[in-house]
Amino acid sequence: MGTRNSRYETLHKTQFAELAFTKIEDGLWMFVDVTDSSEDGRWYAQVGAHYPTRETLLADLQHYAAEFGCANARKESTLSEVAEKVRSIKVHRVHSTIFIPLPPELWRSPDNGCVCPVCQRDGTTGYWDTLAVSMHAEKGKPDSTWTVHYPELHSLEVRKAKAIPKA
Repeated sequence: MGTRNSRYETLHKTQFAELAFTKIEDGLWMFVDVTDSSEDGRWYAQVGAHYPTRETLLADLQHYAAEFGCANARKESTLSEVAEKVRSIKVHRVHSTIFIPLPPELWRSPDNGCVCPVCQRDGTTGYWDTLAVSMHAEKGKPDSTWTVHYPELHSLEVRKAKAIPKA
């Protein structure tokens, strides 16, 4: 538990119900656990590191909220975790287009379903499941990336787990 202090001029709320922040004195900003207060509500627990400015404290808010255990905080991936994920992606190139398989949570259903041989064989509707990137972007064209249906880049287990049976 952090130290307690009743000298707060102002408690500033954050998007996390459990955390606020305050300026203790010039050059000293801290997070405050608003769930841990004295009975009269005048004293709160100071938690976390000391920050020299409000800006540096706010820049660390997401990271600290995840470390503190706030309900809606997202855990940021470390650089080595991101690098490992990138290394494990199997990219496919056809002529001047690179196809990058998307994780299932980013797949979208096509408006009119799918009639490709893979979906017909599996009995599924299919998804826009792959990002296509043109290596030769043309001047004046707004976009050289798009999502496509490329089921061969995804394992059968992943496709079956995500599959929506045809109606």
